[in-house]
Amino acid sequence: MIVAIVHTAESPCRCHAALREAVEALGHEARVVPAARVRRFRAALAAADVVFEHADTWRGRHALRPELRRLLERWGCRLAGTAADPAGAADDKAEGHRRLERAGVRVPRWNLVARGTPDLGFPLVVKPSLAHGSDGLMLVRDAAAWSRMRASHAPRLAEEFIEGRELTLTGIEVGGRLRWLPVVEVAIPAGGIYTHALKWGRANPRKTVPEIPAETLAALHRAAARAWRALRLRDYARFDLRLDAAGHVWFLEANVRPSVESGSELRVAAHAAGFAFTDLVACVLRNARARRRPAASPR
Repeated sequence: MIVAIVHTAESPCRCHAALREAVEALGHEARVVPAARVRRFRAALAAADVVFEHADTWRGRHALRPELRRLLERWGCRLAGTAADPAGAADDKAEGHRRLERAGVRVPRWNLVARGTPDLGFPLVVKPSLAHGSDGLMLVRDAAAWSRMRASHAPRLAEEFIEGRELTLTGIEVGGRLRWLPVVEVAIPAGGIYTHALKWGRANPRKTVPEIPAETLAALHRAAARAWRALRLRDYARFDLRLDAAGHVWFLEANVRPSVESGSELRVAAHAAGFAFTDLVACVLRNARARRRPAASPR
């Protein structure tokens, strides 16, 4: 089997290397293609049995990343993971919130703001609607801080800050059934958020598998299943969550390209569940190979 892996060459993320190692350990051929050169490799990508699209940006912008997956799909690539259009909706944090709300999934109160002050009170979590890896994510504690930064990005998603524990939940489709890996907790300081500096700094926060009350975990799995269906996720994805003091779980976003590097939340969860990473990659490849290729467009 030939497996192509598209990534952003200038990104600090090493997911492409982890995927290549797993693919080759499974006895397949891995071809790594920088996102900036996909047009040069169109024929090779379309001929690959499966394509992982794990780019952080395209053409230097986070906001254009959904278009890369749509382009690959138009070329007839058989994509691992979520299809292009639902992946684009999940990438768009505002659209993701809308779909989760319609499905009855608890999300923080939010506004999409270009000018003025959100009617949400403070503190606020503010982030670009289309960004990755916590890029542009900030905690705005009061109106004065909002006034100082409000011209920096437009439009932005502003949402109420949920004080609580930072959790992640990864879903994997195995044999046609959705399976949840153990919840992983990220050790964020009280009153803080998982910023770009924390995520990509040398002192990356500790990740552990916490004890979650059975009733809370069951409710989380039910809500996550609704969220998975509402966002039309496929193969594998990760939810970022907050657990408040009252035991309520809040969905912050879905990541259709979850980090798969050593030490990532997905890898910690897989290890806790007794899964080797190669087993998870093999499962994703089987899922993708079982699907019919999309019809190629001449564009």
